Amino acid sequence: MKLIFTSDIHGKKEIIDYILENYIVDGYYDCGDSELLNYNLKNFYSVLGNCDYESYPNYRIISLDENNKIFMTHGHLYNINSMISMAKQRKCNIIIHGHTHIKKFEKIDDIYIINPGSVAKPRSKDSNTFLILDYDEIKNEINYQFIKLSL
Repeated sequence: MKLIFTSDIHGKKEIIDYILENYIVDGYYDCGDSELLNYNLKNFYSVLGNCDYESYPNYRIISLDENNKIFMTHGHLYNINSMISMAKQRKCNIIIHGHTHIKKFEKIDDIYIINPGSVAKPRSKDSNTFLILDYDEIKNEINYQFIKLSL
């Protein structure tokens, strides 16, 4: 199962269109601040960012299987400790969030914390990124890949 995670697109609908045309995966998710209306996000499931207009949920739980769940949020409502607490309460072992515009991958308290960065408005030299999560159900193995775009 392959999933794409974007964040902080800030109105650049062409990024959504490019990803949908060039990356065929099992699910598309946006970590907020798309600044796009729901119909412009097409096949993406989104959460509410601090710059969004639509009424998206503050977080989503994405189940890969019984043992692997993702807590997805934007990051403006919760600090890292509260995200970890909320993830643990919901039996999630992965947190994916946006807001900082900086890609990140770290592990705290047996929880992977990932920020896909921002394709539209990166705040670091190695950004302009989104994330592909690849889950091999047979091997119970999760791989992460940051994809760099320049549009």
